[in-house]
Amino acid sequence: AFVKTVVRPGLWNSLSQVVLKVTAPGIPDFFQGSELWDFSLVDPDNRKLVDFDRRRTWLGEMLAGVEARGPTAISSWFDAPDDGRIKLWVTYAALRLRRARRPLFEDGEYEPLVPRGPAAEHVFSFTRTDGSGAAITVVGRFFATLGAARPTGTVWSDTTLTLPPAVTGRRFRDALTGCILTVEGDSLPLATVFQHLPVALLETIP
Repeated sequence: AFVKTVVRPGLWNSLSQVVLKVTAPGIPDFFQGSELWDFSLVDPDNRKLVDFDRRRTWLGEMLAGVEARGPTAISSWFDAPDDGRIKLWVTYAALRLRRARRPLFEDGEYEPLVPRGPAAEHVFSFTRTDGSGAAITVVGRFFATLGAARPTGTVWSDTTLTLPPAVTGRRFRDALTGCILTVEGDSLPLATVFQHLPVALLETIP
C-alpha cells in the first residue's frame, strides 16, 4: 500500500534527475543500460547484459511517433511510464541538446532562478548562458506532496519563474517536447512550461 503512494512520484523524480545531470555544471556520468528504469542495487547485479537492440528499436519508433504526433506522443509515454520509454526519450532529447550546444553546457555561466507562487517549493530551476544564447532547466520535485495525480498543466497555475534580463522577452524551444514558448516580460508561467511533462529544457531561439 505504501509503495503505491510513492512509485509514480519516484519515476517522475528520476526524470528530474536525468535533466539535472545533463545540464548542471560538470560532466554527466551515464551508466550504460540506465536509459530505462533500472532497479539494480550493487555489483554484480548491475553488470547484467544491456538489451541495446530494444533501446535502438524503441528510440526509432519514438522518433517516428514524435514526427507524426508531436508532444501528444510524449504525453502518452508519460501517462504509461512503466516500460521506461519516457526516461529513454528524456535522456535522448536532453543529451541531443547538450551535444548541439556543447560550449554552452561545458563553459556557460550558471544562475539559479527563483520560483514564485503556491507550488514554488516543488520547482528547481537555473539558467546556463554564454555568448551564443541560453538554456533554462526547469524540473519538478517533492512530487509525493504536490497533491496531483498528474503533475502537469493547471496544478502549476499561478506559479512562475522570474527570469534575469538576459533571457526576458525571448523565444524558447523545449528540447524535450518541441514546444515553442514566447516569454512576455520577466515571468515564465509553469502551467505552460509543464504542459506535457513536469520537466523542461528550454533553449533560446531567434
